[in-house]
Amino acid sequence: MNTLQRIANTTDERQMYSLWTLAKIGMGTHWLKAFLSLPLILFVERFPLGLKTWKRRLPLHFLALILYVIAFIVIRPYVVPTLYYGSEIPKVITFWAASYVIFRSFLLDILYGFLLTVLGAYLWEYNVRIRNSQIMQERMQTRLAGAELHAIKMQLQPHFLFNTLHTISNLAAVDSHKAQIMIARLGALLRISLEHVSSESVPLRRELQFLESYLDIERARFEERLQVVIDIDELAMNAEVPNMILQPLVENSIQHGISKKAQIGLITIRGRRQSNRVLITIQDNGGGSQGQSDPRGLGIGLSNTQARLQQLYGLDFAFHLTTKTDGTTVEIDIPFRFIEDSVLQELSTPWRPYAF
Repeated sequence: MNTLQRIANTTDERQMYSLWTLAKIGMGTHWLKAFLSLPLILFVERFPLGLKTWKRRLPLHFLALILYVIAFIVIRPYVVPTLYYGSEIPKVITFWAASYVIFRSFLLDILYGFLLTVLGAYLWEYNVRIRNSQIMQERMQTRLAGAELHAIKMQLQPHFLFNTLHTISNLAAVDSHKAQIMIARLGALLRISLEHVSSESVPLRRELQFLESYLDIERARFEERLQVVIDIDELAMNAEVPNMILQPLVENSIQHGISKKAQIGLITIRGRRQSNRVLITIQDNGGGSQGQSDPRGLGIGLSNTQARLQQLYGLDFAFHLTTKTDGTTVEIDIPFRFIEDSVLQELSTPWRPYAF
């Protein structure tokens, strides 16, 4: 743009100045501005104007402007000393005369160069602060979500433990041998739970193994009255699911459905991967109220499960509970995320301490 302006200003003498000469003059002027902008940007970062400091630092900015103008006027005659004439500068034009010409010709150009540089430095600094603030806010939100998930999980584990201990307490007076078996299985289950207490997400395969350890305890209680069918698609086995997501749902089916039936209780657990989604269904044949499909007020297990799903997936999940006279169905729809399962050594075969 500066070169085009020079061409327009030298129409009558264009034969004296080639396009390349005018381009070199323009580049010399603006590379000098670029060179002077570096200390100016450092100055703005070191002495920024603020609501509390502008009265004290505004004079420093005027001083920086004066130094910027002086530096440009003093240095520029050495940047392009002979380009205007194609040879050495005539002796009649002294250094001070050339500096005066530059001051008279480039003062406004210098001023807006200074102002644009300062404004750009402030905009850049403001952008960096906003970006850092957003990063800190996202980190705080992540930590808050993690803390809420951990609190929910810590609430769920004692809930499961107290229910199991209550079952063992009732069973001890009737069948001490069964009570001993359940205590041993509870110990194995707690060992597995504590080993992975810090994991918010696990592969569905490992979650099923944890669920199998829990079902061992309930089978000792209900014996042949409890039947469980697990039908999981192999494509969904390595899907990432929240840790301990199935146990409270199965426990809800046992407590509110199977335990109230005199006949055989059946719980069916299905899992399917459909494109980039994972669908998990838990269904029982226990009794219930007609037409109910609202999970509110049905206990800490279901409410905490729904809260964990919301914390982990935001709005990208579905949780449906349908209760009818012939049983209850829970459906979970979450995004498919592949997770490597590298900690399956002891969990690959659940421990079954039947013998005493």
